[in-house]
Amino acid sequence: MNFEIKVFRLTFLVIVTIPALLILSLNEIPGRVQPSLDFTQKIYEGVVLEQDFKSVNNNLTAIGISIKNPNLVNNKDIILTIFDGDQILEKAVLNGFNIPDGSFVKFGFPALKQSKNNTYSFILTAPNVLSIEALEVFLSDSEQSISFVDFYLPQNSIYLIQNVYFGILSKLFADRFFALSYFSLIIILCICLIKAPKSRNFKT
Repeated sequence: MNFEIKVFRLTFLVIVTIPALLILSLNEIPGRVQPSLDFTQKIYEGVVLEQDFKSVNNNLTAIGISIKNPNLVNNKDIILTIFDGDQILEKAVLNGFNIPDGSFVKFGFPALKQSKNNTYSFILTAPNVLSIEALEVFLSDSEQSISFVDFYLPQNSIYLIQNVYFGILSKLFADRFFALSYFSLIIILCICLIKAPKSRNFKT
């Protein structure tokens, strides 16, 4: 019986405790899954890319975007500006020198504390970039928009764990066949571990 208890504790540790500890190490949580990267739009002097979105949590603190920097020729600034209507809330600047070709980069800014359920827009500009050294921003064909991810500071540790596990479980049970297969595999693994010592025959 002691062995069975140890197996149960080990299984619980692997499935629940270790992921929770890893979650606590996160500094930011994403608000969405990044849409597909279908094509790109060059951005340079005179070109403005704009995107509207609804904030899903408080403490909006970054926008992540996939950007190409062909042959790493660009070493000038690209600017992301967050708007609430016509009011500028925050600006974030990245230099092309720090953008590898095809990289997912984050534009970070001080957290907008009461951002949940608010509709914002952001624009991308590169006012000092020539067309021959243009960066390319990935767009999503399905969304007809910039392919981006919004990031939020976790409100507290309990909320963070609850939010992540709820998201995992909701996605898991959305596919019942996968959920059934997943939990069946765990049960079979536990049974095998419990019975393993009993199935060994040692000759003396």
